[in-house]
Amino acid sequence: MDSSASSSFVRFDLPTLPLDDWNTLVNQMLDSRQEAVKKNERKYIYLNYQENEIALGYKKGVPTGFKKLAPKEIVDIFFNKLPKHLNEHQVNETQQNIDRIFQIKETKILPGKLFSIFSSSSFESKALVELAINHRAVLGKLEKILPETNHIIRSTAGKTGIYFLHHEAYEEPPLALKLMSNPITHVIADRFYKKLNFLTPLYTAFPRESELGELAVQKLKDLGIDNLKEKQETTNDRQEKEALERKIAQLEYQLQDTQHIMVMTYVPGITFAELHLDDLIETLLQEKVLLDIGEMIFLDVLLHNTDRMHPERSNNLDNLLLNPNASNEERGIALIDHDFKVNRRNWKTIATSLMKLAKGELTEQIIKNLKTSVNIRLSNDPVAAETYQEQLNQQGKNIKKCLEQGFHRGAQNLLQACREPGVLSSLLEVSSSSNLSFPKEEFSDRVQIFTELLKIVKKHYS
Repeated sequence: MDSSASSSFVRFDLPTLPLDDWNTLVNQMLDSRQEAVKKNERKYIYLNYQENEIALGYKKGVPTGFKKLAPKEIVDIFFNKLPKHLNEHQVNETQQNIDRIFQIKETKILPGKLFSIFSSSSFESKALVELAINHRAVLGKLEKILPETNHIIRSTAGKTGIYFLHHEAYEEPPLALKLMSNPITHVIADRFYKKLNFLTPLYTAFPRESELGELAVQKLKDLGIDNLKEKQETTNDRQEKEALERKIAQLEYQLQDTQHIMVMTYVPGITFAELHLDDLIETLLQEKVLLDIGEMIFLDVLLHNTDRMHPERSNNLDNLLLNPNASNEERGIALIDHDFKVNRRNWKTIATSLMKLAKGELTEQIIKNLKTSVNIRLSNDPVAAETYQEQLNQQGKNIKKCLEQGFHRGAQNLLQACREPGVLSSLLEVSSSSNLSFPKEEFSDRVQIFTELLKIVKKHYS
């Protein structure tokens, strides 16, 4: 392809053109637009719809039957060219080209109005293809790592079981697996936190019946169960032995019954529950961290994610991690184990919670929950607990101020993200970028309910 690309008009068969060659073609078009001084020196991509033939060339030499592709159409072709699993090079090249396409400054001026070449469907296409890239990149990494995984260890936390894949090429387990009957809501939740630039496990799911699923199940049988049995044989503690026996039985049942497997990428950091109390208090007094926690809590309330720091539901600091190496531009926290629980039965309750959060009526409860966490950890040392409580009390006004700023900043960031047409529906719809699906009426209902919630957010967080 590279050798023939120097001619004035180069044609290719679209159906058989692989992603790597399509990336090369798009990259050549974008380079010519960047380097050309005059418009007639720019190359464009054209399509002959009847012959299903794609071409790269100058506007002047377009043969009959070819039409110049708009950015949306180029992005749509990217979507259709994505293989089931992407390697790292494909991810970088594809994402880079898509970003460059949406940086093109080209408008058409009509009387009294300025029209961009990007239609609402262009933004929707971009959102969908980016989600698809993320999904297939994780599966591509799993496809590479899983065959050579030499050890699988079950997480000590959680009831359902998370299994970390250890690989000799990585210091930390790069991926983890979780067997689930319905991972859809977890995937949706992860997208929202990711959209607001939080570091998350990038939840991705695939069917057990797929080729990758069969390999994952076999690895869990061979290594996951063996690891649990080995621990059971070496422990002398009767209660621990019984607990391990239950975990083995649970995994054996899940391997027979579960239809989906969720894969998660490694998230660096230490949970707030594991931080030494001195470090926890110091962290909770940092403005950057408090603002991030405020944004997180806004999303926790909006998504009805009730197993982290939802002010009316929970105070689980195991699902919130400190990211100690974060740059100034990056989030100071990382998030794990979140869920999307919005439905027609509870959306009015969520709406009420959002309004109370916006008015500051839940802030004191959040601070009280944090103090309770300190008290629980120091239940045998009330004097030390009181000392830590006093440190939080002294900074109470600033903590409250930063959290509430975070609530509103999170709301504004989400509203800004959802202003682009099609972004909300792409976040809520999973079948186009993964191997999951659910009834269309359920998807339509989710979009309708969430749209109503965003109206409430817009009204109360402006």
